[in-house]
Amino acid sequence: MAFSGLCEAYLDFCQGRFQPNTIRQKAFVFRSLVGFVRADFEAATLTTTTVEAFLAEQRQIRGPKAANRDLPDLKALYNWASRRGLTPVETARSIAMITSYPEERPRKYIPTAEDFNRVLMVAQGDERDLLLVLYHTAGRRGEIIERLTWEDVNFQNRFVRLHTRKRKGGSLEGRTIPMNQILHDVLWRRGQHRDQDSPFVFTSAKTGGRYSREAKKGMMTRLCHIAGVKPFTLHAIRHLVASILSDSHKASPRQIQAFLGHQRIDTTEHYLHEIRPMDNVVAMLEQPLTTESSTKSSTNNETEAV
Repeated sequence: MAFSGLCEAYLDFCQGRFQPNTIRQKAFVFRSLVGFVRADFEAATLTTTTVEAFLAEQRQIRGPKAANRDLPDLKALYNWASRRGLTPVETARSIAMITSYPEERPRKYIPTAEDFNRVLMVAQGDERDLLLVLYHTAGRRGEIIERLTWEDVNFQNRFVRLHTRKRKGGSLEGRTIPMNQILHDVLWRRGQHRDQDSPFVFTSAKTGGRYSREAKKGMMTRLCHIAGVKPFTLHAIRHLVASILSDSHKASPRQIQAFLGHQRIDTTEHYLHEIRPMDNVVAMLEQPLTTESSTKSSTNNETEAV
Protein backbone atom coordinates (compact mmCIF):
# COMPACT_ATOMS: atom_id res chain seq x y z
CA MET A 1 0.00 0.00 0.00
CA ALA A 2 1.22 3.48 -0.83
CA PHE A 3 1.95 5.75 2.12
CA SER A 4 -0.64 8.28 0.95
CA GLY A 5 -3.30 5.56 0.78
CA LEU A 6 -2.40 4.31 4.24
CA CYS A 7 -2.67 7.84 5.63
CA GLU A 8 -6.04 8.36 3.98
CA ALA A 9 -7.39 5.13 5.51
CA TYR A 10 -6.03 6.03 8.94
CA LEU A 11 -7.45 9.56 8.86
CA ASP A 12 -10.84 8.13 7.89
CA PHE A 13 -10.59 5.90 10.96
CA CYS A 14 -9.76 8.95 13.11
CA GLN A 15 -12.97 10.76 12.11
CA GLY A 16 -15.28 10.88 15.12
CA ARG A 17 -12.55 9.54 17.40
CA PHE A 18 -10.39 12.66 17.59
CA GLN A 19 -11.00 16.39 17.54
CA PRO A 20 -10.84 18.04 14.08
CA ASN A 21 -7.72 20.01 15.03
CA THR A 22 -5.98 16.75 16.04
CA ILE A 23 -6.84 15.18 12.68
CA ARG A 24 -5.57 18.27 10.86
CA GLN A 25 -2.29 18.05 12.76
CA LYS A 26 -1.87 14.37 11.85
CA ALA A 27 -2.56 15.14 8.18
CA PHE A 28 0.02 17.94 8.31
CA VAL A 29 2.68 15.56 9.65
CA PHE A 30 1.96 12.94 6.98
CA ARG A 31 2.05 15.53 4.17
CA SER A 32 5.30 16.92 5.55
CA LEU A 33 6.91 13.47 5.47
CA VAL A 34 5.88 12.96 1.83
CA GLY A 35 7.28 16.40 1.05
CA PHE A 36 10.53 15.48 2.77
CA VAL A 37 10.87 12.27 0.75
CA ARG A 38 9.73 14.23 -2.34
CA ALA A 39 7.54 11.40 -3.57
CA ASP A 40 4.90 8.97 -2.44
CA PHE A 41 6.35 5.62 -1.40
CA GLU A 42 5.40 2.13 -0.29
CA ALA A 43 4.29 2.40 3.34
CA ALA A 44 6.08 -0.82 4.29
CA THR A 45 9.44 0.54 3.11
CA LEU A 46 9.64 3.43 5.56
CA THR A 47 12.83 3.12 7.61
CA THR A 48 13.96 4.59 10.91
CA THR A 49 16.74 6.35 9.03
CA THR A 50 14.19 8.24 6.92
CA VAL A 51 12.02 9.10 9.92
CA GLU A 52 14.99 10.30 11.95
CA ALA A 53 16.23 12.44 9.05
CA PHE A 54 12.73 13.92 8.67
CA LEU A 55 12.54 14.71 12.39
CA ALA A 56 16.02 16.24 12.30
CA GLU A 57 14.89 18.60 9.55
CA GLN A 58 11.73 19.50 11.46
CA ARG A 59 13.84 20.18 14.53
CA GLN A 60 15.98 22.60 12.54
CA ILE A 61 12.97 24.36 11.02
CA ARG A 62 10.40 24.29 13.83
CA GLY A 63 12.35 23.33 16.94
CA PRO A 64 12.64 20.16 19.07
CA LYS A 65 9.19 20.53 20.62
CA ALA A 66 7.50 20.51 17.21
CA ALA A 67 9.58 17.54 16.04
CA ASN A 68 8.65 15.64 19.19
CA ARG A 69 4.97 16.31 18.50
CA ASP A 70 5.31 14.82 15.02
CA LEU A 71 6.86 11.55 16.19
CA PRO A 72 3.83 10.17 18.12
CA ASP A 73 1.61 10.70 15.05
CA LEU A 74 3.91 8.56 12.92
CA LYS A 75 4.09 5.92 15.65
CA ALA A 76 0.29 5.89 15.96
CA LEU A 77 -0.10 5.53 12.18
CA TYR A 78 2.15 2.48 11.95
CA ASN A 79 0.79 0.87 15.12
CA TRP A 80 -2.70 1.17 13.65
CA ALA A 81 -1.52 -0.22 10.30
CA SER A 82 0.40 -3.16 11.78
CA ARG A 83 -2.60 -4.24 13.89
CA ARG A 84 -4.62 -4.47 10.68
CA GLY A 85 -1.96 -6.27 8.67
CA LEU A 86 -1.42 -3.32 6.34
CA THR A 87 2.28 -2.97 7.17
CA PRO A 88 4.79 -5.36 8.77
CA VAL A 89 4.89 -5.44 12.55
CA GLU A 90 8.66 -4.95 12.35
CA THR A 91 8.17 -1.53 10.75
CA ALA A 92 5.96 -0.35 13.60
CA ARG A 93 8.39 -1.74 16.17
CA SER A 94 11.39 -0.01 14.60
CA ILE A 95 9.59 3.35 14.46
CA ALA A 96 8.44 2.87 18.06
CA MET A 97 12.10 2.66 19.11
CA ILE A 98 12.87 6.19 17.88
CA THR A 99 13.44 8.53 20.82
CA SER A 100 12.41 12.16 21.22
CA TYR A 101 14.73 15.13 21.35
CA PRO A 102 15.51 16.69 24.73
CA GLU A 103 13.48 19.83 25.33
CA GLU A 104 13.97 22.84 27.52
CA ARG A 105 10.54 23.10 29.03
CA PRO A 106 9.60 26.70 29.82
CA ARG A 107 8.88 27.37 33.46
CA LYS A 108 5.18 27.92 34.03
CA TYR A 109 4.38 31.35 35.36
CA ILE A 110 1.50 31.48 37.80
CA PRO A 111 0.21 34.97 38.58
CA THR A 112 -0.31 36.29 42.06
CA ALA A 113 -3.82 37.07 43.20
CA GLU A 114 -2.88 40.75 43.06
CA ASP A 115 -1.82 40.54 39.40
CA PHE A 116 -4.99 38.66 38.50
CA ASN A 117 -7.07 41.36 40.19
CA ARG A 118 -5.21 44.07 38.29
CA VAL A 119 -6.01 42.35 35.01
CA LEU A 120 -9.61 41.88 36.10
CA MET A 121 -9.88 45.62 36.77
CA VAL A 122 -8.89 46.57 33.21
CA ALA A 123 -11.00 43.87 31.53
CA GLN A 124 -14.47 44.80 30.31
CA GLY A 125 -17.58 43.13 28.94
CA ASP A 126 -17.22 39.57 27.71
CA GLU A 127 -13.54 39.47 28.65
CA ARG A 128 -14.21 40.34 32.28
CA ASP A 129 -17.04 37.80 32.46
CA LEU A 130 -14.78 35.15 30.94
CA LEU A 131 -12.07 35.77 33.52
CA LEU A 132 -14.58 35.57 36.36
CA VAL A 133 -16.11 32.32 35.09
CA LEU A 134 -12.67 30.76 34.58
CA TYR A 135 -11.63 31.79 38.08
CA HIS A 136 -14.76 30.67 39.92
CA THR A 137 -14.94 27.29 38.14
CA ALA A 138 -11.18 26.61 37.71
CA GLY A 139 -12.33 25.53 34.25
CA ARG A 140 -10.11 24.73 31.32
CA ARG A 141 -10.15 27.21 28.49
CA GLY A 142 -11.99 24.84 26.12
CA GLU A 143 -14.53 23.87 28.78
CA ILE A 144 -15.65 27.48 29.13
CA ILE A 145 -15.04 29.19 25.79
CA GLU A 146 -15.80 26.33 23.41
CA ARG A 147 -18.26 24.04 25.21
CA LEU A 148 -20.19 25.76 28.00
CA THR A 149 -23.85 26.03 26.95
CA TRP A 150 -26.93 27.31 28.74
CA GLU A 151 -28.09 23.71 29.13
CA ASP A 152 -25.05 23.24 31.39
CA VAL A 153 -26.15 26.09 33.68
CA ASN A 154 -28.63 25.16 36.41
CA PHE A 155 -29.71 28.25 38.34
CA GLN A 156 -32.30 26.41 40.43
CA ASN A 157 -29.81 23.96 41.90
CA ARG A 158 -26.89 26.39 41.52
CA PHE A 159 -24.37 24.37 39.55
CA VAL A 160 -22.70 24.34 36.14
CA ARG A 161 -21.65 21.31 34.15
CA LEU A 162 -18.23 21.43 32.47
CA HIS A 163 -17.18 19.04 29.71
CA THR A 164 -13.66 18.03 28.70
CA ARG A 165 -12.01 15.76 26.16
CA LYS A 166 -8.76 15.47 28.13
CA ARG A 167 -9.26 11.74 28.47
CA LYS A 168 -7.70 8.78 26.74
CA GLY A 169 -9.53 8.18 23.48
CA GLY A 170 -10.94 11.70 23.38
CA SER A 171 -14.26 10.86 25.05
CA LEU A 172 -16.25 13.86 26.25
CA GLU A 173 -16.74 13.70 30.01
CA GLY A 174 -18.35 16.12 32.42
CA ARG A 175 -18.13 17.26 36.01
CA THR A 176 -20.41 19.38 38.19
CA ILE A 177 -19.19 22.63 39.74
CA PRO A 178 -21.28 24.38 42.43
CA MET A 179 -22.10 28.05 41.83
CA ASN A 180 -20.92 30.58 44.36
CA GLN A 181 -22.71 33.92 44.43
CA ILE A 182 -20.29 35.72 42.11
CA LEU A 183 -20.51 32.99 39.47
CA HIS A 184 -24.29 32.94 39.82
CA ASP A 185 -24.55 36.71 39.33
CA VAL A 186 -22.29 36.75 36.27
CA LEU A 187 -24.15 33.91 34.56
CA TRP A 188 -27.58 35.26 35.54
CA ARG A 189 -26.76 38.66 34.02
CA ARG A 190 -25.45 37.03 30.86
CA GLY A 191 -28.55 34.85 30.69
CA GLN A 192 -30.82 37.89 30.82
CA HIS A 193 -29.08 39.39 27.78
CA ARG A 194 -28.16 36.20 25.94
CA ASP A 195 -28.29 35.66 22.20
CA GLN A 196 -31.40 33.50 21.83
CA ASP A 197 -30.05 32.01 18.60
CA SER A 198 -26.90 30.64 20.26
CA PRO A 199 -26.76 27.85 22.86
CA PHE A 200 -23.34 28.97 24.10
CA VAL A 201 -22.71 31.07 27.18
CA PHE A 202 -19.88 32.81 25.35
CA THR A 203 -20.91 33.44 21.75
CA SER A 204 -18.58 34.64 19.01
CA ALA A 205 -19.61 38.03 17.67
CA LYS A 206 -18.13 37.07 14.29
CA THR A 207 -19.95 33.78 13.76
CA GLY A 208 -22.88 34.03 16.16
CA GLY A 209 -21.97 30.59 17.48
CA ARG A 210 -19.14 28.64 19.07
CA TYR A 211 -15.77 30.30 19.52
CA SER A 212 -12.92 28.69 17.58
CA ARG A 213 -9.96 27.05 19.29
CA GLU A 214 -7.79 30.07 18.43
CA ALA A 215 -10.26 32.59 19.82
CA LYS A 216 -9.02 34.94 22.55
CA LYS A 217 -5.44 33.98 21.66
CA GLY A 218 -3.99 37.44 22.21
CA MET A 219 -6.42 38.53 24.89
CA MET A 220 -4.24 37.91 27.94
CA THR A 221 -1.10 39.43 26.41
CA ARG A 222 -3.06 42.61 25.72
CA LEU A 223 -4.78 42.77 29.12
CA CYS A 224 -1.56 42.05 31.04
CA HIS A 225 0.19 44.81 29.11
CA ILE A 226 -2.57 47.29 29.94
CA ALA A 227 -2.56 46.22 33.60
CA GLY A 228 1.23 46.44 33.78
CA VAL A 229 1.79 42.89 35.03
CA LYS A 230 3.90 39.99 33.84
CA PRO A 231 1.98 38.18 31.07
CA PHE A 232 0.15 34.99 32.02
CA THR A 233 -2.23 32.70 30.18
CA LEU A 234 -5.86 31.78 30.65
CA HIS A 235 -4.74 28.34 31.78
CA ALA A 236 -2.56 29.93 34.47
CA ILE A 237 -5.75 31.11 36.17
CA ARG A 238 -6.55 27.46 36.82
CA HIS A 239 -3.18 27.05 38.53
CA LEU A 240 -3.81 30.20 40.56
CA VAL A 241 -7.11 28.80 41.84
CA ALA A 242 -5.41 25.53 42.81
CA SER A 243 -2.77 27.54 44.67
CA ILE A 244 -5.37 29.56 46.59
CA LEU A 245 -7.31 26.43 47.54
CA SER A 246 -4.15 24.66 48.67
CA ASP A 247 -2.88 27.61 50.71
CA SER A 248 -6.25 28.02 52.43
CA HIS A 249 -5.84 24.59 54.11
CA LYS A 250 -9.64 24.32 53.90
CA ALA A 251 -9.70 21.96 50.91
CA SER A 252 -8.17 18.50 50.87
CA PRO A 253 -6.14 17.27 47.86
CA ARG A 254 -9.08 15.02 46.94
CA GLN A 255 -11.47 17.97 46.95
CA ILE A 256 -9.09 19.99 44.82
CA GLN A 257 -8.76 17.01 42.47
CA ALA A 258 -12.53 16.85 42.03
CA PHE A 259 -12.81 20.61 41.53
CA LEU A 260 -10.09 20.64 38.86
CA GLY A 261 -11.50 17.55 37.16
CA HIS A 262 -8.36 15.44 37.31
CA GLN A 263 -8.80 11.70 36.91
CA ARG A 264 -5.73 10.90 38.97
CA ILE A 265 -4.66 12.39 42.29
CA ASP A 266 -1.01 12.43 41.19
CA THR A 267 -1.94 14.96 38.48
CA THR A 268 -3.35 17.21 41.18
CA GLU A 269 -0.29 16.66 43.35
CA HIS A 270 1.88 17.64 40.39
CA TYR A 271 -0.14 20.86 40.09
CA LEU A 272 0.30 21.60 43.78
CA HIS A 273 3.97 20.68 43.71
CA GLU A 274 4.56 23.17 40.89
CA ILE A 275 2.82 26.04 42.64
CA ARG A 276 3.47 25.41 46.31
CA PRO A 277 5.90 28.10 47.51
CA MET A 278 9.16 27.18 49.25
CA ASP A 279 9.34 30.41 51.28
CA ASN A 280 8.28 28.72 54.51
CA VAL A 281 10.98 26.08 54.05
CA VAL A 282 13.89 28.44 53.45
CA ALA A 283 12.62 30.79 56.16
CA MET A 284 13.36 28.05 58.69
CA LEU A 285 17.05 28.40 57.86
CA GLU A 286 16.96 32.04 58.94
CA GLN A 287 16.26 31.02 62.52
CA PRO A 288 19.35 31.23 64.77
CA LEU A 289 20.74 27.96 66.03
CA THR A 290 19.94 27.48 69.70
CA THR A 291 22.43 26.17 72.24
CA GLU A 292 20.29 23.06 72.61
CA SER A 293 20.27 22.34 68.89
CA SER A 294 24.01 22.97 68.68
CA THR A 295 24.61 20.60 71.60
CA LYS A 296 22.47 17.90 69.97
CA SER A 297 24.30 18.34 66.70
CA SER A 298 27.66 18.05 68.47
CA THR A 299 26.53 14.94 70.37
CA ASN A 300 25.25 13.33 67.20
CA ASN A 301 28.54 13.99 65.43
CA GLU A 302 30.50 12.42 68.31
CA THR A 303 28.22 9.38 68.26
CA GLU A 304 28.69 8.96 64.51
CA ALA A 305 32.45 9.25 64.96
CA VAL A 306 32.37 6.43 67.55
